[in-house]
Amino acid sequence: MLKIKIKRLSDFMDDMIQKYQIEETENLKKNLRTKFQRELEAMNEWDKAKYKTFERSRTKVFTYEILDRLEKRCEPYLVKKSGFDFDKFKDYKSNIDSENYFEEPTEDELKDMHERAVFRSWAGSISKEEIRDVMITALFEKFFTPIDIEQWQNDSDILTIVDVNDDRESSFEYYRAKERYSSHNKSAYYKERK
Repeated sequence: MLKIKIKRLSDFMDDMIQKYQIEETENLKKNLRTKFQRELEAMNEWDKAKYKTFERSRTKVFTYEILDRLEKRCEPYLVKKSGFDFDKFKDYKSNIDSENYFEEPTEDELKDMHERAVFRSWAGSISKEEIRDVMITALFEKFFTPIDIEQWQNDSDILTIVDVNDDRESSFEYYRAKERYSSHNKSAYYKERK
């Protein structure tokens, strides 16, 4: 006998909050429940729902197919609740769909996709070092402009790549590079935000 998978609306709400990474606020679940109930009523599924008892309380349950349709209907609302612009998301999806429309991947593309998947599974999750780097960069760029790495590299090259018969040390370019390079905390390569 085939068993139809069902889910409570409260479990579906939790899934949507997690999937769309919606920040939980005081009235979020109440607002989501109201929105989902209205949409289910508009779909003529609310009154048709079966009841099931969970921990001594009877509650309506819905099939996964109905909940999938509900998610599609509520997608603009959920994307907006997550803090993103739905129109940009829709444009992104249409670009992805148009790029992939009727395209069969070539053998090389399939091989490349497989190699990336294998590497991803081997590499595992994001390292603590990567997380730390992103956090430090975010904090830095909150208070300062991004570091001018190109200028820093040029100054480093000027100061370290010296020829035997080179008289660059007496040039103004060398002097400027040395001043920037030896500035306190390399502060010549970034500015404080106002």
